[in-house]
Amino acid sequence: MPSSRDIKSQVRRLLSAPDLVFADGSWPARLEGLEVKPLLRALLSGLSAPGEAERWRAVGLMGLLAARLADGDLDNLREVLRRLMWGLNEESGAILWAAPQAFGEILCQAPALAPEFGKILCSYLEPEANYLEHPPLQAGTAWALGRLYPAAPGIIQGGGGAGLLMPLLASPLAAARGCAAWALGVLAAPQAAPALAHLLGDEDFLLLLRQGRLESRTVGHLAAWAAQRCHK
Repeated sequence: MPSSRDIKSQVRRLLSAPDLVFADGSWPARLEGLEVKPLLRALLSGLSAPGEAERWRAVGLMGLLAARLADGDLDNLREVLRRLMWGLNEESGAILWAAPQAFGEILCQAPALAPEFGKILCSYLEPEANYLEHPPLQAGTAWALGRLYPAAPGIIQGGGGAGLLMPLLASPLAAARGCAAWALGVLAAPQAAPALAHLLGDEDFLLLLRQGRLESRTVGHLAAWAAQRCHK
C-alpha cells in the first residue's frame, strides 16, 4: 500500500498535468485504489500549491473524489469542509487559497450537504457575516456560488444570490470580476445586465474551471456570455 508521502507525490505530479480534465467525471487511473484519507490530505495541500493552475486542478480532483464519496461517506466530506473553513481563517496560519472553490465543488458533487453548509459559503461574501477580505478568496467564492447554484438554487438565492456577486464586478482583481460575471450568468440574474455591459471591453485574463476544463478567458468574454444569459 502506498505511503502518505507516495500518495502526495502522485497527486503533485497529477496536478502538474496540463491535459487533466474533469468533464466526463472519470477518476484518474493512477489514483485508483488509494486510501481516501491520505488522498484527501494531499488534495487539501494542493489547494495552496504555488501555481494557480495546480490549485484549480486540485479543486477538480476534490470534486471527482466527492462524487465518489457522496453516496456513502458524507462524514469524510463533512470533515473536509470543516478543514476548508478553518483554512479560510487567518488564525490557521496558512490560508488555503483555493478553499472556496473546493467548498463549492464538494457541495455541488454532494448536494445532500448543501443545506448544512451552503449558507456558510454564501456568508463569505456577506459584509456583516464571515466576509473574506482578500480579493483572491472573493473570486473563489464567486466561482463557488456559480458552481453550486445548479445543484442548490434555493440555497444560493436564499443566501443573497446576485446581491452578493454584483459588488465584485468592480473589484480591482480580474479573477474576482470574471468569476462574479460568470456566476451571475449561471444565475441568469437580470438585474446584473447593466453592470455586465460595462465589462464587455475588459481584456484582463483569468483562469477558471468551466464545464470540467481549465480555461483562460478575458473578463469581457465572460461578461458577454453572462449578459446574454441575463437578458433571457
